[in-house]
Amino acid sequence: MKQSNVKGAAMSGTPEAPTLEGVQVASLSIGIKKRKLPIKRKCLIDGCDINATRRKMCNNHYRHFMKYGDPLFFKNRKQGEGALHNSGYWMFEINKRSVLRHILIVEKVLGKRLPKGVEVHHVDLVRANDSNNNLVACQDRTYHRLLHKRTKALHACGHADWISCQICKQYSPSSEIKQYKNGVKWHPKCWTEKFGKRGKIKK
Repeated sequence: MKQSNVKGAAMSGTPEAPTLEGVQVASLSIGIKKRKLPIKRKCLIDGCDINATRRKMCNNHYRHFMKYGDPLFFKNRKQGEGALHNSGYWMFEINKRSVLRHILIVEKVLGKRLPKGVEVHHVDLVRANDSNNNLVACQDRTYHRLLHKRTKALHACGHADWISCQICKQYSPSSEIKQYKNGVKWHPKCWTEKFGKRGKIKK
């Protein structure tokens, strides 16, 4: 029967679908290599039992290393010194409340709590420097910004009362710069060169 079916299929020209009847299929054993698990190594910092992830350090020590340059930054400080916040200020935790260290120092000197709206200015603009001679109590934010503005001018040109032109970015006396109520400040010469005499932008 099988031979006749094959001959009939060959004569008709239509191939017959192969069947698995009477065919013994051999089971192939495929050898799968087992994946080698990575060796877990401890953090290289002494006393840390956490597994290392980057540069042979755990996540916490690696983050401190990338941020402060020292993985033991918080380990080296003495108890009661507070912690350095992301903003650059030193902070203490008092009664489960975070308090800035420079505010505590000023309040200790004044002998009372700072009134609402009063801000503390760092003379050298280094937020982590909380020495007494580097702190100034400002009556409000406007005066605090004025101190920053004058300090920036003093470092740039040596004159705290000079003003910066918004076009050329150079400092000059207030008599040489034209100022408006909306805060716009520039040299008349710089305005003419950039926008022309009628204030139109040159193409």
